[in-house]
Amino acid sequence: MRILIFNTTAQYGSTGKIAQILQKGYENAGHHATICYGRNMSLKEPSNAFRFTYRFEKYLTYLYTRIWGISGGCLFFSMRRLFHFMDNERPELVHLLNIHGYYVDEYALLGYLKKKQVPTIYTMCDEYAYTAKCGFALGCEKYKMFCHNCELKRSYPASWFFDRSKTLFNMKSNLYNDYQNLIFAGCGFVYNKAKESSLLRNKRLVCIGEPIDLDKIFYPRSVSALRDKLRIPKGNKVVLTAAVLSNYRKGGRFFLDLCRIMDGMNNYTFVYVGFDTNDYNDITPHSVIKIPYLESLDKLAEFMSMADVFISTTLADTVPNAAINALGCGTPVCAFDIGGMSSIRKIDKDVLKIVPLYDITQLKDAVLSVGEKTEDLKRRCRELVYGDFSSESVLDKYLDIINECAG
Repeated sequence: MRILIFNTTAQYGSTGKIAQILQKGYENAGHHATICYGRNMSLKEPSNAFRFTYRFEKYLTYLYTRIWGISGGCLFFSMRRLFHFMDNERPELVHLLNIHGYYVDEYALLGYLKKKQVPTIYTMCDEYAYTAKCGFALGCEKYKMFCHNCELKRSYPASWFFDRSKTLFNMKSNLYNDYQNLIFAGCGFVYNKAKESSLLRNKRLVCIGEPIDLDKIFYPRSVSALRDKLRIPKGNKVVLTAAVLSNYRKGGRFFLDLCRIMDGMNNYTFVYVGFDTNDYNDITPHSVIKIPYLESLDKLAEFMSMADVFISTTLADTVPNAAINALGCGTPVCAFDIGGMSSIRKIDKDVLKIVPLYDITQLKDAVLSVGEKTEDLKRRCRELVYGDFSSESVLDKYLDIINECAG
């Protein structure tokens, strides 16, 4: 079967990694899979990938969205290029990941697929599928009935002037209506919210986790050499986070708050992976080891394996990928109580400790309560996420849907 996978990037970021896993899994199952994407990254472009967005149009549509509040404008040549490719490729199934990010006219794309009656899987990597325009509803529940008078107008994708939430909600409703063979997939948190939304409550929804390579990448590593390289004192417990500090939603500054209130505890070493800005230097304890963003997943897995406890202070997430990665590496997690944490459906309070949002004191207490990182503890960490998020188990579920569509 000829399959097209759509995402903002072909390999960068969490959804880019998902696109890569899906492509390789589909290819191994005997299908021909191509990633269609819009942003060119510094990493080597994977085989079977098609970048269709022209850079100048990407910037134009970014500006257009900011001014007029409707995404996807100013992509005439990019979309013509895409549709020409699709006419030649004649896909038998399309798998959508992120279809926002100023690289695609989603309304034109969905209209094309609907007209051509192409079976489509829409993986809800965030809440964009069932809101008018928001990647994260952030507590707003208007999507349950009808989006209008949007309080998040200036949130991504932001509009400086106009609130188009009512128009965009109607556009999505018209596209989804009578769309044959359109399947929405998502794990725990988004799956349950999608069932409550007026856009999707009568559509076909399946509960599937996001695929994470817990066998070849995120597994417990040998870390003595990395500890020596970072000059971490023998016997010290390592407290680690991995989040882009410049992205406020990722909550990195709250990890720095935790470092400050634990600064006098000399038996703990703090490591920040993703320290990409100088804006927080004045409030960062000198004891924090600052590591830039790591493009290498193998290197990231080494750091996560080295940690005795991983901290997730993200403020909004539908699937806590970083926390799942750390658990896959055998490392216990202490995290803020955000909706996406419910996507980890199993409960083991020894390896996943949830504290109220913004509560740094309880976060510190959770860190102090984490036990020794024994082999048994590592095993329990992996058991918590393996069944729902391992690449093999997730791919098997998607392949079942694909076989159904083919049959």
